[in-house]
Amino acid sequence: MSSVIDYPIENGRRYHAYRAGCMSCSDHYNEMDRLDYAHLVSTKILGDKLYVAPIEEKNIHQVLDIGTGTGLCKFFSRTPLDSNGPRMGIDLSAIQPEWAPPNVKFEIDDVESPWVDRTYDFINCHWMMGSIQDWPKLISNCYKCVSHERTKKLPPTYQSTSTHC
Repeated sequence: MSSVIDYPIENGRRYHAYRAGCMSCSDHYNEMDRLDYAHLVSTKILGDKLYVAPIEEKNIHQVLDIGTGTGLCKFFSRTPLDSNGPRMGIDLSAIQPEWAPPNVKFEIDDVESPWVDRTYDFINCHWMMGSIQDWPKLISNCYKCVSHERTKKLPPTYQSTSTHC
């Protein structure tokens, strides 16, 4: 069994090891930079916000970030979600920093696998178009795991016709 950090290299590009082949993009340094820049552009477009959902930020304590990527921008940006509550980032690729605040945890897992029963106040799923095979199932899982009257933030459009793993 291979390690999640035993990265395969193809054509000079590094790819994730966990569920290898499920992501079309590499997780090489150029791709990590692209992910961070995409996040910065998104937040600028939204007026330096991570989301525009009408939620009471004081009620947001437990956060799940689906497809967290590098985790840097989403978790370390100065945002109203900078509470000390637990924050979880999940991704197929182990490209998150080893250092993180004590309330931040990264897991290498497939969001399309069965979910462990946990409750979150805020679920973020951003820049995942083309990465999710079964959007209706993902959205159903989000609704089951978000605490009562809380918010799920999904991309403005999604396709349920993805051919990725």
